[in-house]
Amino acid sequence: MVVSDQDYKLVLQDPDGVERLEDREALVIPYAAKPEVNESDVEATRALLRSAGLLASGALLVQNPYEVSSYVPAGEALETLAVAKYHHLAVVAALLGANEVKVTDAKVERRRSDTGGSARIGAKGASADVDVSAEFASELAAHLRLETEFAGSEPEPDAALSYLQEHNLLGEHSMAALVELRKGKNPVVRYQLTLDAAKESQRNINSALKVATALPKFVELDGEFRRAASSIESVKITTEIRFPRAAG
Repeated sequence: MVVSDQDYKLVLQDPDGVERLEDREALVIPYAAKPEVNESDVEATRALLRSAGLLASGALLVQNPYEVSSYVPAGEALETLAVAKYHHLAVVAALLGANEVKVTDAKVERRRSDTGGSARIGAKGASADVDVSAEFASELAAHLRLETEFAGSEPEPDAALSYLQEHNLLGEHSMAALVELRKGKNPVVRYQLTLDAAKESQRNINSALKVATALPKFVELDGEFRRAASSIESVKITTEIRFPRAAG
């Protein structure tokens, strides 16, 4: 969260605010003033935000879990990071020789405290005014109707594993399994997997919500984002990947 220098001084005068400043997972960044807490982290992050054109007082930002040196505005985080995960899957597929990657289905799962349970991409709910995840699903639909085609190539499993590691995706077991299935004399030619597109980003989104809730006077937070982020349990994306068959 970025605050004006004047607001940063006000936070320092509040005991609860000082405790919030000490949280390394949810940094409070003064626009230009010297930070009093977490100095090196704050200054490094402020430099990144300035270079990306994101340094603005009142801005609430979410760290991209796949590119830790980049941030996205909180109001765009759910959509942007879900699409980003698809793109990383597409790169891995390309490294493994794929000729087609296509999203075949996507579904938003809500927390049990919400009514209804889930909303499928493109479906129209009868109570959209209260069904936040269904509203989010319809907005996400345009971003997730994705299909990518490649010329196809020989698989490079070592390069694919390195890419997963570089982008903090080795823990995504279905991606790691795909790498193994492209090895050997009988490599897979069609693979379907369902990913939680919000799994890695949810912790960072929750951290942003946490600091915004603790210091509501100093940040601009869209109410729709707060409701959607609080109600959504997962964003499940089913993707089909096809590979060219070896010449017989």
